Amino acid sequence: MNNKTERVFRGYLDLTPSEKADLREEIRKYENFTEAEQDYRRRETIRKIDLGPLSQGGCPCCGR
Repeated sequence: MNNKTERVFRGYLDLTPSEKADLREEIRKYENFTEAEQDYRRRETIRKIDLGPLSQGGCPCCGR
């Protein structure tokens, strides 16, 4: 497993069972979107990301 996949999987493991079910459903829907819908969803998701306090070492998932 590469580093990126491992980080995502660790995050998944931290979710509650209902959060895991929600995520799986969102992924299922995303995979059925057209390319244009996927692009829109990707941009909207990135736009909504809360970076939190930037002076505390960055995101624990991606390190940014």
